[in-house]
Amino acid sequence: MVLQSIQSFDDFQKVFLHQFSSSKKYKTTVFSLFEVKQGPDETLRAYIKRFNRVALDIPPCAPETKITTFTQGLWEGDFFRSLTKKLPKDFEDLLSRAEKYINIEEAQNQKRVALKRV
Repeated sequence: MVLQSIQSFDDFQKVFLHQFSSSKKYKTTVFSLFEVKQGPDETLRAYIKRFNRVALDIPPCAPETKITTFTQGLWEGDFFRSLTKKLPKDFEDLLSRAEKYINIEEAQNQKRVALKRV
């Protein structure tokens, strides 16, 4: 938009809205969950924490949607394969199963750190 002097309130309103429309906060929807993806170096614990932060900002959705979006965002590893072999009953079941994989992941990381010290 070319800067010109403002001649009327309508001109002012257009310029104002154009300037500040990019800072408008848009309502988060269930589609935001589809955008959450686990990074290749991201721990399962960190992914769950990030996924849950996004999930808190959306209106309640069907448990199946939450499970599906979470699983689709997972890095293809042992936990992903476990979820595809046996679907969780609900999201709490998924988190309970995830805790076992988190424990394994953290134990493996501790072992790697200990081996680097040697």
